Amino acid sequence: DHNTIKKHEQLPLKLGVLDPLYFLMYATNEKISITQIEGNWPQAAFPTMEQREGFVKDWPQLPSEHMKQYLLDWEPRGEKAIPYFPTPDMCSEIVDWMEMLHNIDDAVGMCAGMSSFCLK
Repeated sequence: DHNTIKKHEQLPLKLGVLDPLYFLMYATNEKISITQIEGNWPQAAFPTMEQREGFVKDWPQLPSEHMKQYLLDWEPRGEKAIPYFPTPDMCSEIVDWMEMLHNIDDAVGMCAGMSSFCLK
């Protein structure tokens, strides 16, 4: 029973390490599963600073500049990597923001709208 939450297999969890952001989304979401598109935050840190800067360059849904810095600071390995970074407080803030976008999408009947990478 590995890679399961709520007795359903969660394919995005097959990264070899628990992603605290997506674990919080799975554990607290009303749905049985979510997909990568349900959030606006990547499941893994980009390997280079150039890629991170390119990702945050045009990110209209982001509520504040300090969250942009979270992503810029996040690294694939080391002290600024999962499971140490983002910190628990950062994870709660990011998940709260992603859930807010998802709820806005649901409220306006536009699944995969504001919370989607396709509109980033």
